[in-house]
Amino acid sequence: MSRNQKGKYEKGGKKKIHDARYIAYCKRGESAAVYIMRDIVDSIDTSDKWIDIIKMQQRVNSNIKNDFMVFYAELFPRITEPDYSKAYSDEERKYITWLTAMNDIEFQRMNGFKGPVYKVYPIIDKDSIEYAYTKKEVCLVYSENWDKWLECDENAIPKDRVWKKEIREIKSINKFTYKIREIERIR
Repeated sequence: MSRNQKGKYEKGGKKKIHDARYIAYCKRGESAAVYIMRDIVDSIDTSDKWIDIIKMQQRVNSNIKNDFMVFYAELFPRITEPDYSKAYSDEERKYITWLTAMNDIEFQRMNGFKGPVYKVYPIIDKDSIEYAYTKKEVCLVYSENWDKWLECDENAIPKDRVWKKEIREIKSINKFTYKIREIERIR
């Protein structure tokens, strides 16, 4: 790695991706919705198609990331193919694929193309859920009003309160798969 490239790579030589639009696409869950449409929905042929998630709604009371109530996906033909010649990792290949898709979809929309739109209702397969357990140090403050210990921010404890630290085991969802409850073509 040359001096000019310093700071562009993480440990192990993996290149960092700094595109704010791509990072937002991943954080919002659009990438998960594309995965569901591409790999889980088997009633629609998505080969040689770009999938654009035009709207999505997450379950409100779910503590699971990407627990969709519904999403809408529009399909576009692949006119442009990604050039992976400069990709050194899987993450870079994903980014190049996303960038090519966004440019191709934008070009097609500017030229008046409207693809078929599907309304997809995915659900998490409850039988596929795998849990992970981690230990975490938590700060607890004693509440006389409720006669119990409550989790708190260590930096915000009033001086006259009784508090302690404790190691707790935290159960979180590690892995799961989706099923499709319903899918309908709306355009």
